[in-house]
Amino acid sequence: MFNGLRSLLFLLLIIPVTLVAQTGTIRGFLYDKQSGEPVLFTPVFLKGTQYGATTDVNGFYTITRIPQGSYILTVSSVGFDSLNVPVEVKADQVVTKQLYVNKAIVNLKT
Repeated sequence: MFNGLRSLLFLLLIIPVTLVAQTGTIRGFLYDKQSGEPVLFTPVFLKGTQYGATTDVNGFYTITRIPQGSYILTVSSVGFDSLNVPVEVKADQVVTKQLYVNKAIVNLKT
């Protein structure tokens, strides 16, 4: 009886650890391609998911607890062209992506 209870208790304790270990992280910096300056307070997210982050005052972003798989890392901000970068996330891996965006060109009719 106790052996079965111990086995059940062991499984209940190990399952949450196993589930947490199946995620990865994406982090890096977002820069203006022309000037090299960091792009501040800009959303960086995984297309089609709810995973994302906003860059800080240094252009740094980090997205954590991402299930392993293939994604499109997307940057979309007013004043800059959209950027889509493929990324592969594996369990217990930290992927570093330095991103460079171009300023958007707006043609106004006279």
